[in-house]
Amino acid sequence: MTSEFFPVLQGIRQGGIISTWIYNLFINGLLDSLERRPNKIERTDKIRHVGIQLNDKMTDNDKISVACKKAESSFYSLLSINIGTFYINPLTSASLDSKMCTPKLLFGAELWNNLTKSNCMQLERFIRMAAKTIQRFPILTQTDICLAMLGWKRIVSEINLRKLLFLERLCNMPTSVLTKQIFNKRLALFSCRTDKCIQKGFVPDIIRILSKC
Repeated sequence: MTSEFFPVLQGIRQGGIISTWIYNLFINGLLDSLERRPNKIERTDKIRHVGIQLNDKMTDNDKISVACKKAESSFYSLLSINIGTFYINPLTSASLDSKMCTPKLLFGAELWNNLTKSNCMQLERFIRMAAKTIQRFPILTQTDICLAMLGWKRIVSEINLRKLLFLERLCNMPTSVLTKQIFNKRLALFSCRTDKCIQKGFVPDIIRILSKC
């Protein structure tokens, strides 16, 4: 059975396959309009944009805390299915988790930067808890074993993979797209700097990831 089609009049589907492309189409026209705007835009220290909390200090503490809470809420909703005599196979639960919880946990992870050890551990705790709970393993079970049996990666590896995939999409964009032009300017600015630690954002992070390859 299939439901009837209905129009989406606002926003994009979180975790959807084409959501990033729809966002790129939207943001390109928005930036063009802002460039032609005669009045200056008022400065603010933080703003919520397409569900992501941004701030002028380029920190991700608030974003990660909110993401963990959303993912935990979805996970416990999924976990409630296993209550009673009806029990879902761990691989099926892991597949549902990757479709319901992980997109909420890592929504916007492509743009996270300067993650601290505390940030990574906060995200890692959720992945460890989910892997052990799904398989009904004791809490002291070795994490590597729990993740390997489900085919899951460490959270830092998953974030880096998403950043690399985002880089691929940026590289394949035509140069006429404003998003690609901004990326090229940021990359050129980073290349010209003598002190690489000053610049923050996606470019320094992707350079760090590529240098490990």
